[in-house]
Amino acid sequence: MKLWIIITYLYNFIVFNYMKYFYPSGTWIETARKIEIKENILCAELYIEKKEKYNKSCIKIKNDMYYINDNGNFDVIYSDYKIKLNYFPKGNWYKNAKNIEFFPNRVCAQLKYHLWFYSCIYYDEKDYLINNFGRFKKLDKFTYINHKYQKN
Repeated sequence: MKLWIIITYLYNFIVFNYMKYFYPSGTWIETARKIEIKENILCAELYIEKKEKYNKSCIKIKNDMYYINDNGNFDVIYSDYKIKLNYFPKGNWYKNAKNIEFFPNRVCAQLKYHLWFYSCIYYDEKDYLINNFGRFKKLDKFTYINHKYQKN
């Protein structure tokens, strides 16, 4: 299981770096699927967080622009921000997870709670993730240790 997670992580890391190099910069890529570029038009289905669905959006791309997902639509901001790749999220969430996908500071997976549920979450180095009824849940270190070793 751990070997599969490492292989999946490496695969996603390579694919993401490839996409980051060839596609326009910005965090839009973290929540995009079905990406298409024709001439200088970028189209993709962008995730709408509150509705948990995707919206197709297109934008004319220019050099040195930074694109974001603004509630399912492309938007441009002016920034010199560079995406920092985070490491494998801490916690025991991966024990009943499949189809894991990594993005910078974001992970998506199918988590098992009687059935398989698709869930995504943003995380940083201080967060611990658990499978909470088929959804990701963030805990701090102290709460995670209590959760892990609590007596049932």
